[in-house]
Amino acid sequence: MKNNYDITLITCTKDRPRAFHVCQQLVARQTFKGKIQWIIVDDGMELVKCTYDPLLINCNIKLDYIRRKPKADDPKFTLHLNLKAALEAGIESDKVLFIEDDDWYHPDYVGTMYALLNQYEMVGESNAIYYHIPARKWGMMGNNCHASLCQTGMQISIISELERVLRRNDKFLDIPLWASEVKRHLFRNQPSPLCIGMKGLGNIGIGIGHDAGYFLYKRDAELIKLELLIGKDIDLYKEWLES
Repeated sequence: MKNNYDITLITCTKDRPRAFHVCQQLVARQTFKGKIQWIIVDDGMELVKCTYDPLLINCNIKLDYIRRKPKADDPKFTLHLNLKAALEAGIESDKVLFIEDDDWYHPDYVGTMYALLNQYEMVGESNAIYYHIPARKWGMMGNNCHASLCQTGMQISIISELERVLRRNDKFLDIPLWASEVKRHLFRNQPSPLCIGMKGLGNIGIGIGHDAGYFLYKRDAELIKLELLIGKDIDLYKEWLES
């Protein structure tokens, strides 16, 4: 492993080009001042546009775009295959974050996770909040003992734990990953989380939260909760809110 960067972000994307455009804005505005390697693995039919994107010009970010061509025998959900491709591409730092293409991140997210990874081998934000944008519904999950992958960071020294989980070829990765015997730290930022699991922004993902009828969801017709959570960033999701 080359240690050319302070932290590596890994994003696996599939047929969510509009959501990924928002993702680029969220990454480009991070307050973290260190050098970032961003590995993007894309196996969709409609490819994202990221190389030399003007949003990232003059940022401290190096883009490593990987096109993983879909295969006839690919499973419906290919996150584990794309993560394997990301690891094969080469991580060039000693800290790794998993940035999901359709989720919202606070400007201080990378910096906060980086600082925690100086103390722990694995860190994450628990009690995830999901928000289904088109349905205008939200819910808080009860994950007290693990963090969703989108809210997880790890030191490169324990990347073997991720490789172990990926060998299972299971579509769910976060729970077995957090079962690892490592020095870990879970934190809960309520009522102001650093990450929100946004749903309904394109290609349907793995978790139950993508179902607008999920029983834990509460109505937010006037977007009061969403504004409390992300403030003016509501404008980033205008096209989905008005659809």
